[in-house]
Amino acid sequence: MSSATGLSVMDVAVLDALDHVGATPDRYVKNKRVLDEAFQCHNIPPRPGYQVLCDLSRSWVVHLPLVDFHGNAGSPDFGPASPLYTESRLSPLGAAALAAERGETEATIRPHPHTGWGSFRGGGRIRRNDRGNGRCTVVPWWMPCAVRP
Repeated sequence: MSSATGLSVMDVAVLDALDHVGATPDRYVKNKRVLDEAFQCHNIPPRPGYQVLCDLSRSWVVHLPLVDFHGNAGSPDFGPASPLYTESRLSPLGAAALAAERGETEATIRPHPHTGWGSFRGGGRIRRNDRGNGRCTVVPWWMPCAVRP
């Protein structure tokens, strides 16, 4: 589990594969291409990789979805459709999580306007900067409140 966002190694590898194939927040990519990239770059088999990809988009698994899914991502009772028929892209929050994993300190997204906070799987947090420039800072879960930006 990462100290920057609380994501596991598999989660970060799938987000990295999404970024490598060009699945930006404004462009969907077939999930088969994402799984091929995850297998080539990170040696993640397609079946567990697809499960992680679907989990990152399911609102009942992660509090804030890091992947926007287009197609049948499944339900708590039934599995997802084949990766040949589904598409996905990084959500703006997923792009911020990936930027935090790579060591970039700020990302240009806006958090939810009412809460200003959100949690990734495992307890990482994202918070709006008080500078008013529309940027967010990913804050580790272990950082005390007095130190947070």
